[in-house]
Amino acid sequence: MIPIALRLDNFMSYRSPTTVDFSGVRTACLSGDNGAGKSALLEAMTWAVWGKTRASSDRDVITIGESQMEVTFDFRLGDRDHRVFRRRTAGARASATLEFFVRDIGAADWLSISADSVRETERKIVSTLKMDYETFVNSAFLMQGQADTFTEKRPGERKKVLADILNLGDYDVLNALARDEERTLRARGGHIRDLVSRLDQQLEQRPQVEAELEKLSSSLLDIGSKTDVFEKDVHALQDQLNALAGLIRSRDAATVRLQRHIARLAETEKLMAADRAALAKLQTLVARGDDIEQGYRQFVQWRSVADSCADILRRRQPLEAQIRAAESQLERARGNVVRRIDRHLATAQQTRDALTQLDKREAELSTLRVAAQTDTEKIQRLSQARNDLRGNESEKATLEAECAGLKTAMNEIRQNMELLATGDAECPICRRSISEGEHEHVSALWTSEGTQLGDRFRTHRDRIKEIDAGVKNLTLEIKELEKASTTANERAAVIRRIESELGGREQLEKVAEEASTDAAQLSALLENNTYEPELVLTITETSAALKELTYDAEQAIEADKQITALRRFEKEHLELQTARVRFSNLEQTISERVTVMDETQTEIEALNEELAGINTALEGEPELRARLGESRDQLERLQAERDELQGRFGAVQNQMEHLDRVAGDRDNAQIELGSLGLDADAYKELGVAFGRNGIQAMIVETILPELEDETNRLLARMANGHLHVSLRSTRQAVSNENIIETLDIIIRDESGERPYALYSGGESFRVDFAIRVALSKLLVRRAGTTIDMLIIDEGFGTQDSRGRDGLIEALQSIESDFETILVISHIDEVRDMFPTRIEVTKTDAGSQVTVI
Repeated sequence: MIPIALRLDNFMSYRSPTTVDFSGVRTACLSGDNGAGKSALLEAMTWAVWGKTRASSDRDVITIGESQMEVTFDFRLGDRDHRVFRRRTAGARASATLEFFVRDIGAADWLSISADSVRETERKIVSTLKMDYETFVNSAFLMQGQADTFTEKRPGERKKVLADILNLGDYDVLNALARDEERTLRARGGHIRDLVSRLDQQLEQRPQVEAELEKLSSSLLDIGSKTDVFEKDVHALQDQLNALAGLIRSRDAATVRLQRHIARLAETEKLMAADRAALAKLQTLVARGDDIEQGYRQFVQWRSVADSCADILRRRQPLEAQIRAAESQLERARGNVVRRIDRHLATAQQTRDALTQLDKREAELSTLRVAAQTDTEKIQRLSQARNDLRGNESEKATLEAECAGLKTAMNEIRQNMELLATGDAECPICRRSISEGEHEHVSALWTSEGTQLGDRFRTHRDRIKEIDAGVKNLTLEIKELEKASTTANERAAVIRRIESELGGREQLEKVAEEASTDAAQLSALLENNTYEPELVLTITETSAALKELTYDAEQAIEADKQITALRRFEKEHLELQTARVRFSNLEQTISERVTVMDETQTEIEALNEELAGINTALEGEPELRARLGESRDQLERLQAERDELQGRFGAVQNQMEHLDRVAGDRDNAQIELGSLGLDADAYKELGVAFGRNGIQAMIVETILPELEDETNRLLARMANGHLHVSLRSTRQAVSNENIIETLDIIIRDESGERPYALYSGGESFRVDFAIRVALSKLLVRRAGTTIDMLIIDEGFGTQDSRGRDGLIEALQSIESDFETILVISHIDEVRDMFPTRIEVTKTDAGSQVTVI
């Protein structure tokens, strides 16, 4: 990954948009004061690519006071350029944006290869780089204090440091997980052993339960045989009773039929008596038939007369209502005409009054116009007076300014005269002292000049007094003229209003004439009664039709009287018609009832004979029922005993089934216990394998030769082959033959092998630097990628000039291994050693970057 350009906005100390161009940069010093924002540039790279920084959250790297930050990082990977754009918005509407682009080297347009979400895009970036954040930080980024972290540790601690740099901490996590799982499995095994113990206690009851189950089974067989005997006896007795049950049902049915016939006979006799009484009553009514017929005919005649009178009255009512409605409408129409006449007359009178008022307003207008001419003269005078007032005030200001200057000049002459009297005066022009011979001449000049100035001052003062008097008079005059101007404006408004009113005279005269004409026309209609001719015609025609319908009130009263007297014959006539029909029907009904009574009596006698025969056949039924009851009681007792035994048998059988399940559970638990033991042993072995002395130690042992070769390759270039490093992971104990796990660094030069601590600062720095760079390259190779950029954030302030020279030599020796090397430092001497500088300065507007 080779950096091309970095753009920041509101990221940490970079408040305003800032762009850093890395194109053409091979080896450069990233310099600036402490806190200027040097490391923030590197944090911006890692945040753009991986979304991670050394801060605990994104909110901590947003510029203070801002709610949104964004970073764009362009870099080259292989034969293509890549761009990552990341934006973060904090607050109530928090959001995150991540976009990933690619293009061929030299192409103009970017092609988006972003995924559907931020998380998926991050995975795509890591897959493209073949490097996660931790790998980058531990390989491409040499932070302060890391160069000698490995070499300065005790031999026993170096393996841990090496494991940390190689990201072997995941194996520690796996070791902890394996140990936790082992403890969980062994705890589970303990619980299962307790369960097996409890299950064994339950299985100790199995022999007793089996004996009880066999005993109950034998008792059930014995009582089952006895129950079968009594069931057969009950069935035989029941069959005999079932045979008698048919006779009982026949007896019950015959008894029901007998009771029904007896009730039917009694009901028929009751109806017969009622029919004979009704027949006697009908005979009396039929005997009065002629009188009833005569009275009914008279009733019908008078009712016809009453209906005729009611029809005439009913036909007259709508005609009378129509006349009343027409007369009411005619009266309302007359009232409307009268009101219209009154309105027209009132309009004519109001218009004439308005015309009279206009005559008065016209005379008033003439008077106002004369006064308006005087108003014009006053308004013109007001303008002139205001101009005079402004001129006087301007002249007064000028005179007062000149008076002030004259007064100052006179004071200076007085002071000069006083100095002249003391002999210390000097010429105001050339500033030389005035001699005694010149005193009189100078005094005369100043006295003459002072007199002239005083005369001018007094003249101006008198003129100012005259102006003040004139201003006072003008002010009073202007106030009077302003009042007159206000009155003139009001008078002009009245004139315009009157002129507007006079403009409507012709319309008023026309309205008065039209109103008088309309009132006269309506009065003529009212006098001739021609204002509603259709209503008058309706009243005339309806009155004629009403006269043709004559209503005889006396005849109607007589008809009502006769109808009231004869109304009973209407009811009796109806009853007579019904009686004549019912009389014949009753005679037929009585004859039929006699026949029914005879037949019912015959059936009653036959049923009595049938019941007597059935009762004789049923005399042995009570004894059979008693025997059946005794057998059933015995059967129920045996069945109850059998049910009790079956209940006990079921309970014991359930207990036995439970013990069978317990035995199965014990077998399963024993199997699981064995499996748990195997799994726990396996996780124990995994814990050992994932521990420091397991896979991690194997990885360290595997990479030590590679690390040693890479370190010596770098040292060969840094020290011209004078230094050689050996890494030894074990050594023999001094006191015995045991092998000690360690990680010793053996350095050899022309003089032989010496401990690391005995080498000079420059030599030890080369060793430290070579080992750290070798570790970085080794870590990248393990990740399956390459490293093109190296960032060194080391403190070089403690290095002397030789140490700093050694730094440059070390960088030059590895320059061919990297496309870009950035060294972060705030030391001027270090900064000046680099051909390219990226200087960071902090201002009130935020950090600024300059590439030199």
